[in-house]
Amino acid sequence: MDVEQSSQRRKIERSTLFIAGFAGLFLLFTFSGANEEAKQTISDIVGPMTAAGALIWSFWNLPDRYRAFRRGEFKLCREGCSATFFSLSIASFGIAESIWGYLDLVLRESPFPSWADVGYLTSFVFLISGILSLPTRRMRTLARFRVLVDSFVVTTALVTFSWFFILGPTVMSGDGSSLAKTLGALYPLFDLAMLGCVMMLTMGSREPAYIRIRNFLAIGIGCYVASDVAFGYFSLHGTYTSGNPWDTGWILSNLVVAQAAFSLSKQQSSALANKDQTLEAPSPPKFWRMVLPYTFVPAVALLLAYIWHEDVAGPLALGVYISAGTLLALILIRQVLAIAENSHLYKYLQDAYRELEALATTDGMTGLPNHRLFQERLRAEIVTCRAQGTPVTLLLIDVDRFKSYNDNFGHPAGDEALRIVGRILRESVRGNDLPARYGGEEFAAILPSTASAQAYVVAERIRTACEAQAFPFRQVTLSIGIATTYEGEATELIERSDEALYAAKNGGRNRVEIETSGLITVPTESTGFSYPEGWSLQTSRAHGIHLLTTSKEDVEAHPAGPLLSALLAILSSHSRELEHHPDRVMHYCLRLAEQAAARGAISITSSQMADLHLGAILHDIGKLGVPEAILRKPGLLTDAEREIVHRHPIQGAEMLADIPSLAGALPIVRSHHERWDGTGYPDGLSGRAIPLGARIFALADTLDAMWSDRPYRKAMEYSAIRDEIRRSAGTKFDPSLVEAFLSIPRAEWERIRSEADWDESQNKAA
Repeated sequence: MDVEQSSQRRKIERSTLFIAGFAGLFLLFTFSGANEEAKQTISDIVGPMTAAGALIWSFWNLPDRYRAFRRGEFKLCREGCSATFFSLSIASFGIAESIWGYLDLVLRESPFPSWADVGYLTSFVFLISGILSLPTRRMRTLARFRVLVDSFVVTTALVTFSWFFILGPTVMSGDGSSLAKTLGALYPLFDLAMLGCVMMLTMGSREPAYIRIRNFLAIGIGCYVASDVAFGYFSLHGTYTSGNPWDTGWILSNLVVAQAAFSLSKQQSSALANKDQTLEAPSPPKFWRMVLPYTFVPAVALLLAYIWHEDVAGPLALGVYISAGTLLALILIRQVLAIAENSHLYKYLQDAYRELEALATTDGMTGLPNHRLFQERLRAEIVTCRAQGTPVTLLLIDVDRFKSYNDNFGHPAGDEALRIVGRILRESVRGNDLPARYGGEEFAAILPSTASAQAYVVAERIRTACEAQAFPFRQVTLSIGIATTYEGEATELIERSDEALYAAKNGGRNRVEIETSGLITVPTESTGFSYPEGWSLQTSRAHGIHLLTTSKEDVEAHPAGPLLSALLAILSSHSRELEHHPDRVMHYCLRLAEQAAARGAISITSSQMADLHLGAILHDIGKLGVPEAILRKPGLLTDAEREIVHRHPIQGAEMLADIPSLAGALPIVRSHHERWDGTGYPDGLSGRAIPLGARIFALADTLDAMWSDRPYRKAMEYSAIRDEIRRSAGTKFDPSLVEAFLSIPRAEWERIRSEADWDESQNKAA
């Protein structure tokens, strides 16, 4: 690369010497003693030929530019784009020179303006485009146009001020037409604007190659300025002839711009070899660069004040007013561009901030939120759920035997396994849940407004999805711990989830455990009731909730055991009013079913009896979705609150739908608010279309509700309850079940109730 750069530098040095030598020879020729006609002829011939040679030199690396264009790399290589514009500028200038030579040599005319000026003005457009495409500063396209406007602002301010004292008197003293006078003033204006644009765009560059290109362009445009000023002055006074020393500026400018295009083409090759380095970030302009365009505006304002105060009239004053109006328009355009540029910069900074924020809160391996974001969101969700009276549940997930996976198959394989687990977790949770990488082989998921029953369904979906996933080397399984809180702290919730996860791993791994207290056996003799064969009654020390299960030893192994314990613990903590309600209703249901079967009113199997028991203790599980404030409200509910309450049977059924071991409870959970006459909810069932268990439960539930204290009333007397149930036969309740209820002596109902109260007092004492 150093050899190539040295060779390129030598080529540029040789071509620079050639340009200087050629321009010097032409300048000496103009000062020679040759007659004016010879000078005019040589100048008109040399001009187009020099432009043609400069065009060939500028296009010397055209194949490289074409290949870059075909590869779609032009957007990455401003060098090639800028060099092409410079070449087109030289071509336009050469065409204009040819037209001028034809007019001057063949037609013996030297009109100003002429068709040649179209080519000259077009060359300005291409030259400005090339300057704006220069890659010498880290600026977006919008910012480059703003720099161009800045250059015109400065130039217009200078021209406005000089018009009154120098430029105006000079132009007005000429004999040309108004169009000629306008063009005579515009050429230097464009030249100075381009020169300022080059300087402002290249001022921050430190690369020697770009500094050299800047110098070439500055020299070339400076030559344009000198030649255009001289041409305008002499043309307006009718004294211009081709072959004068000022024509050297145009010859030199074409050659120097071609040299800049050639150097840029060489830089293009380097840029293509390092494409990744050409992508640039926008940077805010420095303060002095933002203020620079307004430097000469105060001078224009003072000049306007002077003209107004002295009541100056005529072309000079009119020119100042026109120039000042143009300056104001340019300033307004500049402000619009600056606003757009700042808006783009603000958007870029916002995107960059979001990207940095994502990097700071995202696990690089799995793409999940990292431990930091997990902690922040967990604290925030607990605060939100505490305010709303809804639960928040945490899943802690551990990859089983991950250390041996790493040791046996290597860390890259372990990383890939973690990425797969992360994808499974992301795809298995719901939309408002937050899955996260907790650390090492541990993951977590925050489930807002979610009770343990719903969380269990999500956790099982995650576990089974991982169990069904094919991993590269061997099967990977997950152990998951679940804990729920309504008003606890984040640290406590994590500790409880961790305890449940520990229990899952100690229980054999590849399983889900819900954090709950241990269970103790309550002998069935204490209740005096008989239950379906093989079932016994158990209660939780912490919550006083009865569970029907096979035996004490099989509590955790039973499909419904731990889950039932957790569900009812959550339900009782959600509303203390409901804490012992499922237990009492379950006793009432079993006794009522037994009596109705004995009277021949119904036919019920042991399996249906077990489902009745399960449905009775889970009937209110849907109330986990009802805010506690509504459940405890002492007054009448509003229509909106009543609508929320009326949805709890559907919500409860949805929560249990994906848990096969609890499927028997679904008919009661969904239909326990249906009425015999069809006016109940949620499905409007009537008569025997209502599931048997739901019909039994509806009567038992009403008995317990009227016999218990509520926030809005005291418990009713049994005699009033008996009368109300009798009146509701055939409307709210199955008449045959009402008869069975009425046939049970009051003393037996009171004994069932007192034994339930005894259980409660025993649990409180424990």
